[in-house]
Amino acid sequence: ASMVQILTNSSLFCMQTLKSKEGPTTCRDNGDGKQVIIDGDVESLTTWPMVNVDVAGPNSVVANITGLGEVFAVRYAFWSRDNRGCCGKNDPTSGPCPLANCPLKSSSGLPANPFVAHIVEGKCKCLPPQVCDE
Repeated sequence: ASMVQILTNSSLFCMQTLKSKEGPTTCRDNGDGKQVIIDGDVESLTTWPMVNVDVAGPNSVVANITGLGEVFAVRYAFWSRDNRGCCGKNDPTSGPCPLANCPLKSSSGLPANPFVAHIVEGKCKCLPPQVCDE
């Protein structure tokens, strides 16, 4: 799998959740540092489906979003309840992820950093301190 996921429902964007056993999800950070209540599953692979990617150049990839509608956000190697990211079965706080487990790498073999970005007018707009608009 590419580990690239896209979001087609902007109301389900959340950087960090606090899930109660009953009721809606509390989003601790909606990307703007604000806490909001979200009625929906913000972590599932239905909300954030995996997409295939192809190398488009030395510093870019192209995601195949055919049939998915408008895209509001993209993320790579992001750990969630339904997607363990590049760590496989390991919880990322329990120790290091296996080496070379993520598919996107530089020409020298270094892995790409995990990221999340909004899509604004067809281009990535990363959340600070990330930079992805070049």
